[in-house]
Amino acid sequence: MHELSIAQQLIAITNAHLPNEPAPRVLRIKIRLGEFSCVHQDSLSKAFSMLTQGTPMESTELVIERIPLAVYCPACERVSDSIHGVQSLRCPKCDGATGDIRQGQELELEWIELASEAPDKSSRT
Repeated sequence: MHELSIAQQLIAITNAHLPNEPAPRVLRIKIRLGEFSCVHQDSLSKAFSMLTQGTPMESTELVIERIPLAVYCPACERVSDSIHGVQSLRCPKCDGATGDIRQGQELELEWIELASEAPDKSSRT
């Protein structure tokens, strides 16, 4: 289950970017997760929850933005979301086969939201 090691890395990256004094509370972490990234969203969420349990990040929300698979078709000369999903890399217009993936393989930490000193404000790193 590589989702466990991905969750560990998200926590490590987050901790590495936190200011030292005073230790802020992490409210949310947002990642972009491509449909073709081979990462199971539910498994990643559960692993993150399990690893943060009993730690200062226990209440941290993992926000996951799903990125659809998009392919480039050389015959049509266009980039389109693949209506066939990850099962078949085909152009949705002409149904031609293509392996030119332009979007959907992402696994990116987009931002970290910290609790600010003021109760009504938060900051993103």
